[in-house]
Amino acid sequence: MSSSSTFSSKNSRAKCCWSTRRSHPSSPHAYSRGRPKARTPSETRFGLNPNSDYPSLSVQQCRESFLKSIFTEEYESFLESLISARKAADITQQQLALRLKKPQSFVSKYERRERRLDVVEFVTICGSIEVDPCRIIREIERRLRSRAKRGSSD
Repeated sequence: MSSSSTFSSKNSRAKCCWSTRRSHPSSPHAYSRGRPKARTPSETRFGLNPNSDYPSLSVQQCRESFLKSIFTEEYESFLESLISARKAADITQQQLALRLKKPQSFVSKYERRERRLDVVEFVTICGSIEVDPCRIIREIERRLRSRAKRGSSD
């Protein structure tokens, strides 16, 4: 074979489109030619500039916002209803976790208000404890109305 053959030459790999080496798609170097884009000194590796004039929340503001959403009376009422439904079904946290195919700590964390549930998780949990999610929502609504009536009569 001659050295000019496509597959015997050392330089042949560079000629084949399938053999070009590229970095991981999420890498800043992925699919780029030449040198990667230079970052400014204040830019993070994710392309964010913490010193920009773009309005953003501080870490403290994010924490306060998150804590407010978990520790509201409404969310407290929601969790009380969900926990009472689980207990009424005579299901332990461990049993519920097995049904959800999650660790027991998942159930514990949302019941101790360390983690917030989203709507999809709520509906899945209701299905696992065999309770109608609409019933829980109606119960929450009833509790909130009774609290509002007590609050307005004070």
